[in-house]
Amino acid sequence: MTLAHAGAVLTVHSDGAGSVWITARWIDGHPVTGPASAILTATAAGHRVGRPVAGDR
Repeated sequence: MTLAHAGAVLTVHSDGAGSVWITARWIDGHPVTGPASAILTATAAGHRVGRPVAGDR
């Protein structure tokens, strides 16, 4: 039986080379063990964030 956890905490990680991933834990500290989805939007002033696209200089 699954009990309500009252929300989750998502932590965003990066390898510094453009890869990002999340870890998810319920607010009460238990790990999220089932499927989860998240949308990450990133911006940085003055430069592109992420892998270069063919044709970029």
